[in-house]
Amino acid sequence: MGRPFEQEIKTIAETYSFSKGIDVSSFERYIRNNLSNPFLVVGSGGSFSVALACSLLIESFGGFAKATTPYELLNAIYGLNHYNIIFLSASGNNVDIINAYRFCMRCEVNSSFILCLKESSKLIAEATEKYDDYKFLEVALPSGKDGFLAVNSTICSLGILETIYGRLKNIDTCSNIADALSNETIRCLNTSEIIALGGRWTMPVVSDFESKCIEAGLVNVMPADLRNFAHGRHHWIAKNPNTSVICLATADEVELAEKTIKLLPNDISKTIIASSRTGISATIELLTKVFLIVQKLGERRGIDPGKPGVPSYGRKLYHLNYSLLSEPETIRMLPKDVLGRTVMRKLKAADLSADQYNEVRYHASVFLEKLSTAIFRGLVLDYDNTVIPHNNVSDTAFLSCINYIISFAEAGIYICFATGRGQSIRDQLITLIPEHLRDKIFISYHSGAEILPISNMPSSSTENIPQTLRFVSELISKELAFKGINQSLRNTCISLFGSARTLNRLYSFLSRKVLEEEITGITLAKSDHSVDVLLPSVSKVSAVSFMKEYCDGGNVLCIGDSGDELGNDYTMLSEEYSLSVGTVSTSMETCWNIASQGMSGPIATLEYFNKLQVLKSGLKFKSSYLKA
Repeated sequence: MGRPFEQEIKTIAETYSFSKGIDVSSFERYIRNNLSNPFLVVGSGGSFSVALACSLLIESFGGFAKATTPYELLNAIYGLNHYNIIFLSASGNNVDIINAYRFCMRCEVNSSFILCLKESSKLIAEATEKYDDYKFLEVALPSGKDGFLAVNSTICSLGILETIYGRLKNIDTCSNIADALSNETIRCLNTSEIIALGGRWTMPVVSDFESKCIEAGLVNVMPADLRNFAHGRHHWIAKNPNTSVICLATADEVELAEKTIKLLPNDISKTIIASSRTGISATIELLTKVFLIVQKLGERRGIDPGKPGVPSYGRKLYHLNYSLLSEPETIRMLPKDVLGRTVMRKLKAADLSADQYNEVRYHASVFLEKLSTAIFRGLVLDYDNTVIPHNNVSDTAFLSCINYIISFAEAGIYICFATGRGQSIRDQLITLIPEHLRDKIFISYHSGAEILPISNMPSSSTENIPQTLRFVSELISKELAFKGINQSLRNTCISLFGSARTLNRLYSFLSRKVLEEEITGITLAKSDHSVDVLLPSVSKVSAVSFMKEYCDGGNVLCIGDSGDELGNDYTMLSEEYSLSVGTVSTSMETCWNIASQGMSGPIATLEYFNKLQVLKSGLKFKSSYLKA
């Protein structure tokens, strides 16, 4: 059942202090890198209040976000592949959040992230064992198992969001933890009904207030924002005078709150609970005051909000397992067989209608048939988000990919990494590849500018930089909008790094300059982590040509993640035998994604590797895989 509510209240300050020491970099990076796509933030119970705060945080940085419950998410059947989904859960074991996660993975959402306040949860196990999208932040609360109303997990989650808010805004954030209520607030608790008013950053508090009072059976709370209250909801007071009004306000909302409360009749109980802070710091401070209110209401009703006594049917409702009555169109339209899902991904990429399904199916069948008979003597692999996820060298998928690559090289297969990186890739790989194989595994540096075995150090390429590239570099430096861009300038290319949103703007800016012929003699390539400005002679295709020659004309299999027309793997995945583990091009001859539902990035690469047979003549896909 959980701990007594009073005990939970006593640990709030400790939990908040603990939250400020958590490494939030993975969560922060996830938000930064995905602002160009909309977010759905999923939570239920206390986690829904955190979902509201998280959506506000994302919107404060120019993104679009909507808080949703797990079951509500199941009805969001259209266009989910364009959304980023954040799952928030105190325990990670509830059937609703697990069903929602499975649903999103089957719909092949754009990306997902899990914040879970419990170690070894079913949700994290589901993510890491079955799907590629296993980006998560898992935290073990020092206070132990949370109570019925999940007070400490809520505070910890908000503390994590506050840290991210401060880092993204480049400001110091720190909340006050309330320890007392005013007499005016206590008087408002004597009524049978409470109207709770809030504003932007206080609506998560209002939502949590309503949730905790209803869940513990304390009092009916009717939530409304400060201005929607003025559109008729105030009329409840006229007909039900035994109603109090509690208005929660951040520092910048106090004036509006005071004007609103002043207009209400003097014979009703009313008060403003204000914070001296703004933003999410005010959310946390006011939420701790709400916890004190809930505790006081519990004392008056003789109910412990932390252990209210859940009826037997309530437990059955909570653990109720279910499946969708009918599968949404997004799932029905992604068949489980390899041919069907391959066709649907190409249809989506080319923006083709269902009427063209049979034509695309024909081209996919031809490709799969050709793939099933091919013997490969070489592999050309993109690196970032194809072999290594988000530059995480300790990731299990990355290490498993490397183990496969070593086994392929031991069998006489030649391998080349085609990357826009410089020496950093060699630094990561050199200790993982056995010395006797380092002449069989190559790196194509800077998108094909230099191809060397791992055993050789790449040369310095910062001298004799062409005037064209210098001009582009200076042009970007002059633009205020791109001051946060990090440039890596070499004699064959410029690699530009920044947030996903800034990179999208930069790519559009440079494309316009090329179109208007202000810049000539370059090509552009884009990934989710960089924009590359290349000389026309530089291309990842160089790695493919090199590998074909090195393999005496044998077949070479190319695998990358950015195969769409704007992607930095587009040219490489335009080769005869090319597979994507992410986006695909509109070509009907090349660049198909045949991975299982929900698989992308290094996990999809692992699937491909696992389905390759090692023969004396080379690598060959298992026929059962291509016909499954």
